[in-house]
Amino acid sequence: MALKRRSRGRYPAKVWNLAIWATGMAVTVLWLIPIIWLFSSSLKPEAQILTLKPQLIPRTITLEHYRSLFDYPILLWLRNSLVVSVATTVLTLATACPAGYAFARFSFKGHKALFMVVLASLMVPFESGMVALYLLVVRMGIRSTLLGMILPVVVSPVSVYVFRNFFFSLPKDLEDAAAIDGCGPWETFLRVALPLAKPALVVLTIVNFVDVWNQFLWPLLVGTRETKTLAVGITILNPSRADTSAAFRFGPAMAAAGVLALPTLIVYLLLQRHFVEGVSTTGLKG
Repeated sequence: MALKRRSRGRYPAKVWNLAIWATGMAVTVLWLIPIIWLFSSSLKPEAQILTLKPQLIPRTITLEHYRSLFDYPILLWLRNSLVVSVATTVLTLATACPAGYAFARFSFKGHKALFMVVLASLMVPFESGMVALYLLVVRMGIRSTLLGMILPVVVSPVSVYVFRNFFFSLPKDLEDAAAIDGCGPWETFLRVALPLAKPALVVLTIVNFVDVWNQFLWPLLVGTRETKTLAVGITILNPSRADTSAAFRFGPAMAAAGVLALPTLIVYLLLQRHFVEGVSTTGLKG
């Protein structure tokens, strides 16, 4: 009787887990279809992209659309995007991590008010201060440089908030032990707290890299022909532009969009396991 009751008690749980799994798989498939369609269309001849009966798998595979991208300075755009994204991500983590640790561990005059300012800045869209940032970049003489794209987006209130919550949730025993051994605040941060912050570092690396990589408006505003990023450069391949000779050339546009999406997918796939672990332990309490 006890075994029957246990089996009956487990049956609804299994059904519920199966329903959750099926829902997750359905959402995953819906999320993957546009990505698969993007790369599939970039490998199709132009005549097979717009058909009455859409086909997910191309009948004929061609790399002509990717070859046509080299008619434009796409390697320059790709290099600029990589420099801006990597430099911004590194500088953001280098500034936000110590700031979050300071908010979590140190009590100084006005620290609560200062943290409230950080939280309030989360509600202010970047576009609202874009004019002031643009004038500042012009006066600094870095408007037409990659540095002008990097510096204004280095400060990340979201990253500071996540790091603060993560360090706040860590036990202080190890830090107290380091202090007993003679470690100062910086030594304790570098040797104890920072190695433990790997989940938060991975999460914010992915989030910041993807965000900067896909930025369009700010690079468009301050960039030039030599500093154009990939997200801005591929707009020249927009099939809906006024040039009627390219009005129906969706293949190069799909190939360019695939090149733009590929680095972020690679970064996520490489760090996926750490990302899932970091999401479960970062910024959810505190």
